[in-house]
Amino acid sequence: MRSVFAALIILTLSIGCTKNNRETSNKLPYNSAIKYTYKKLDNKENAAMVNDVPVSWSQLRSQDAALAELEQKYNDQALAFVYAYGLMTLEKATTSEGKLTIDFYGEEPTSKIEDIVKASGLDVNKNITVNFVEGKSEELAKVGNKVLTVSEFIKSNLNHSKLYKKVFTQRMQRLNGIVIRRFLLEASKSEKINMEEYVKQKILGEVSGATEADVRAFAKDRGISEGDLDEKMIERLKEIVQQKDRDSKIESFVAKNLIKNPIHVAFMAPIINIQAPELNESIPQWGKGDSPSVLFVGHWSCDDCESPLKSFLKAKEKWGKKINGAFIYSFPERDREARMGAEAALCVFNQDKGFFWTFMDKIVNQPESDDLEGSINEAAKSTGADYEKFRQCFLKREYQQAVDTHLAYAKEMGVFKAPLMVVDGQVLESPLDPKTLASMINNLDVAGSSLSFFGRIKAFFANLF
Repeated sequence: MRSVFAALIILTLSIGCTKNNRETSNKLPYNSAIKYTYKKLDNKENAAMVNDVPVSWSQLRSQDAALAELEQKYNDQALAFVYAYGLMTLEKATTSEGKLTIDFYGEEPTSKIEDIVKASGLDVNKNITVNFVEGKSEELAKVGNKVLTVSEFIKSNLNHSKLYKKVFTQRMQRLNGIVIRRFLLEASKSEKINMEEYVKQKILGEVSGATEADVRAFAKDRGISEGDLDEKMIERLKEIVQQKDRDSKIESFVAKNLIKNPIHVAFMAPIINIQAPELNESIPQWGKGDSPSVLFVGHWSCDDCESPLKSFLKAKEKWGKKINGAFIYSFPERDREARMGAEAALCVFNQDKGFFWTFMDKIVNQPESDDLEGSINEAAKSTGADYEKFRQCFLKREYQQAVDTHLAYAKEMGVFKAPLMVVDGQVLESPLDPKTLASMINNLDVAGSSLSFFGRIKAFFANLF
């Protein structure tokens, strides 16, 4: 039952990585020519409002098997999260009753609660009663006297954030189609022709087919190799390209000519934003106090890790006195070489906390070598650490358990693929372009001169990924 409890530990013991007093726009981050904004709707049956005419949740979900599957998975994970909070509440309870009522504001699951709880690695407690009741859209559940919000659930674990993003995207795709069709129907009625004829006359006209060059460009963008582009594949892709072009023209026309006001949506934008756990002394850190925080999760030798790690170390060099930073190792447990490097780095860290950062800077900038242990030894010597003490620590594997703690932290946060950075709670993940890195470092002060300090550092990292 470690995994869901871990999310709750992160929730209740966070170190303030998500301090967020900045105002945010209600515009929803969905790639469409049509503008969508988040707005609380009075009627909980409605998922959106289009010119004072609602789109109900039943309309949104109708005949969308993919959305139904995603929402069920999301709902089950949210229920498990809430149940875990209930278990933790009972453990801390000082009353003799030992009973707890949970009001869950999500959908009643198709599976038994006991099965969902067990599948999440939790223990079923007969003293917990779960009721499924109507609630506010921002609230997830009431556990005893504590209200848990949807935002708290999404932020508690990166996997929750990613799942909700999938749910959000699928909902928006469905809603976008409903909105377009609704406005086209109204417009075609006013013209007294059917919708298909309206689209042909007013929007598409004589549409030219996709060229082979268009198809090959589309295939390249989707990662399809030239070798796979036989005649049959080209014809299939041509149909897809033509349909995408048709849909794009219709969407743009509707947005420009038929819609006067933004569409109000009752469900919130995705939050790829997590809270870091309370870190113990085995985690290399710098800074203190309530400063902005930067967290690196990964390893110096993993795929795509080198450049973001260099940017992380650059941030320490440039802003080490103004921000907090922490480094958590994350790599596959069977990666022997990664573990060697991690244990070695923590051995020098044990002698002096500053040695760790020197070690990382040295080893990440070393030329590639087949002699891993030789590279590790050279990096250790460069730190100024007592080399004999380091070798004894390294050979005895004194920091094997500490590395296990790092890996456990990463799993608790839902990080299963490195690298990842958390900048003031905002997750940044994906490969880094080294040229962009160099350019941003060289132009940082000029580019960020009009921003606040943390605006500059956030822009620094955000533009790297």
